[in-house]
Amino acid sequence: MERAGYERKLEWQRAMNLVELIYRLTSYFPVDEKSGLTATLRRIVTGAAAKIAEGCSTQSSESLASAQTSLRELVAYLIICRRLKYISNWKLSSLKRRCEKLVILLDKSNITLQKTNGEEDTRLRQAA
Repeated sequence: MERAGYERKLEWQRAMNLVELIYRLTSYFPVDEKSGLTATLRRIVTGAAAKIAEGCSTQSSESLASAQTSLRELVAYLIICRRLKYISNWKLSSLKRRCEKLVILLDKSNITLQKTNGEEDTRLRQAA
């Protein structure tokens, strides 16, 4: 089976790596957090990966921006996990760094996408 175009994108690959890390991390959380922080972190990170796939597939800067927002939300919840002593300072720093790098990468993709769409809009107006 051939890979979808977004699967070749570095942004999506990094998001999927982050999904795996969050799933592994939350598997060690207390059982009473299954429907709390565990579910929330997993939902946010999988949502971010899905938004990146959508943004890369449809050339949607809104989807990429939404993924960035989700990643920032993920960091906020990871800080909560640290404060509750579910994760170490080192783990928090490592995950924050991954999220920040991905946000920057998405920012660059969004800028490129907006330039491309802007050039396309200009060409369409000139042709009309």
